[in-house]
Amino acid sequence: MAELGVTRNEIVNKLNLSLHGDLPAYQGVIGAACKQDPEFVAHLISFDFTNGQIKDSKIALPVITLASRDFPDELIENSLAHIAMQPPREMLKAVRFAIASNTTARRQKSLDRVVRGYLAQRESEPGKWSRLAVRHRRSLKSLYALTHAPMPQWASIALFGSGSITSVVFRSFLDIFGYLCSSGLAYGRLTTWDCWKPSVFSSECISKDCGSIGESLC
Repeated sequence: MAELGVTRNEIVNKLNLSLHGDLPAYQGVIGAACKQDPEFVAHLISFDFTNGQIKDSKIALPVITLASRDFPDELIENSLAHIAMQPPREMLKAVRFAIASNTTARRQKSLDRVVRGYLAQRESEPGKWSRLAVRHRRSLKSLYALTHAPMPQWASIALFGSGSITSVVFRSFLDIFGYLCSSGLAYGRLTTWDCWKPSVFSSECISKDCGSIGESLC
């Protein structure tokens, strides 16, 4: 690769530089490497993801391979997989960088499908999704919007409706608990929903015969 103008050492040294969010600055060296030694770049994506200390390079490297028309299609799955393992904030940067890099429509659609699959997998466990949304609400909103990902109603309300994530999750809990109470299925002596209407966490609730669950929650 030296006679072609870029060496492997130059590539590795570039990835070790912190460019403070300037992802396009990686394109010159990495773009040339995608054409000259694509298999080395594919291995470097995995190595950098595991051992690298620079977050920007973990985003830029796989996205530049997607945008490069010289990078072979059979190695693209490796790039997509490492983008899918990023947290939402970095994943959003990858999607935006791919769009800004004029990634081909076919590869951009592949990236969008990966992101939608990631979001759907998170939705399958609402508790974990809620904890994730508390930390990454803005990033998740943008990921859903940019990739046109479908979402369940409860997730749509949590992200795009009024109120905080925690309030939406708590309201969902109250709805379930209210059903149990109205059905007489609640544990202990709590068999009415009356004490949970407007007086949640109030002295009125405590004064009623709520039983062990009501007392602990109130």
